[in-house]
Amino acid sequence: MPSRETTLPRWISRNSEVAFRDFVGFFERHRRAVPFTDAHRCFEEFRGVITAGTSGVLTLETYRELGVRQSLFDVEQRTTLFELFGRYERWLAEHGLFEPNVIAHAWARHATPSYDFIAIDEVQDLTPAQLQLVLRCLVTPGAFVLAGDGNQVVHPNFFSWAKVKTLFWHGLANATDREVAILRVSYRNAPEVTRVANAVLALKHARFGSIDRESNTLLDEKTRRSTEVAVVVLRDEDKIEARRHFRTPLVFSVLESKGLEYENVILFRVVSTERRL
Repeated sequence: MPSRETTLPRWISRNSEVAFRDFVGFFERHRRAVPFTDAHRCFEEFRGVITAGTSGVLTLETYRELGVRQSLFDVEQRTTLFELFGRYERWLAEHGLFEPNVIAHAWARHATPSYDFIAIDEVQDLTPAQLQLVLRCLVTPGAFVLAGDGNQVVHPNFFSWAKVKTLFWHGLANATDREVAILRVSYRNAPEVTRVANAVLALKHARFGSIDRESNTLLDEKTRRSTEVAVVVLRDEDKIEARRHFRTPLVFSVLESKGLEYENVILFRVVSTERRL
């Protein structure tokens, strides 16, 4: 239990965290300025790269110096995106919205030891900035447990266990020698479900052809009359194409699907739509 109560600043209580649907409205008004990207990738870059680090929001110089595996875009594109990020910050203030990473940076400077022990599940949903804030509230550094799955990232935060370990190597929470346990056996699903899941993960590193129309037709006959079959697409904008093939209201983006359970799930073009990457 915390040793003292903490309250949010008044300006936060009056505002709301920016959601992707809010961001889409902003992005559409500036789409011509960044023709090389879409709303989802842009949002992921802002939240998972530019604002996500533990040292604060990146400067243009630091952002341009990132390695090719640390950003979705090349150096020149980053310059353009950083200009758009400045407009994004002003838009947030004008519309009473806030970016959670920026709030985490502000609070980290004022964090005081409050919790005896911290347990975080689904840690892959947090950015380094957010994780840093939480762990700085420990009374006893190192008194924590983190659990998560790097293959279940649905929020735009560029999560990796390597980033988490880097926080520890830099002295956060006195955890340089913490034990890391890897779950190698799944007790949650049947062996066949686990095998299929692992096969899907392997596709992240290979090209995958589109589903043909004939296969879609056969699937559609089964899905449109069933409440036990859901269709999952990568992003909101992919729903339009999915609904051309599947006459079911149960079409979700990956972000929306988190926590839902259906007897059968169809993954619609989640790999073939990302051939370039």
